Amino acid sequence: MKFDGNYDAETVRMMVELQAPAVALIVIGGVKGHGFSVAGIDTGRADPDNICGKLPEILRHMADSIQKDLEQRKKQ
Repeated sequence: MKFDGNYDAETVRMMVELQAPAVALIVIGGVKGHGFSVAGIDTGRADPDNICGKLPEILRHMADSIQKDLEQRKKQ
């Protein structure tokens, strides 16, 4: 298996170790710099293409939640 991205090998390793059909990894300031990687495999439990297709919606929800938490902390 060939890995082109800085963190592809780590993402695939996490996917296997967690027995997950898909993993998205975001790295900030890692030993290989900033980056992200997404890996998926059809395990019969879930379609990784369908999961990956939902990533923009999932990431928007995460960003909104983080922003809301930050705003709440500023008010305290």
